[in-house]
Amino acid sequence: MYSIIHRAVRWGLTHHKESVADCCQVCLDRAKLAKPGEKGCNIWVYCPSEIGCHSPDIYEHKHQECWLKYAEKPKLNFKDKYIDSYRNSHPIVPLVVSWVSGVVSS
Repeated sequence: MYSIIHRAVRWGLTHHKESVADCCQVCLDRAKLAKPGEKGCNIWVYCPSEIGCHSPDIYEHKHQECWLKYAEKPKLNFKDKYIDSYRNSHPIVPLVVSWVSGVVSS
C-alpha cells in the first residue's frame, strides 16, 4: 500500500469509486491532464473491503474510498500482511492489508 508518506492530491474520504479499475483510471486521467509544474497523480489507493480499511490515522476509512496521491519517488510501505513489529505497536490492526494500490506513469 502506498500510504501516508505520499501527498494526497484528491482526498479519499469524500472520493469513492465503484472499482479498483475506476480508481486507477481517475489517477491516469489526472496525470494526463496535469499542467506543467502541477502535481498530477502517480499513486492511487483503493479500499475494496466492505467493512472498511485500516490506516494509522484518525479516520474511519470506508468501502470504495479512492485516494489519489503524488510522490517524486513512490515508496511501498505495506504489502500483503502487516509486519509483526507494526501489529505489536498497533494492537487493533488486522493481519492482512486490505487496501489495494498502484503506481502509474504519465
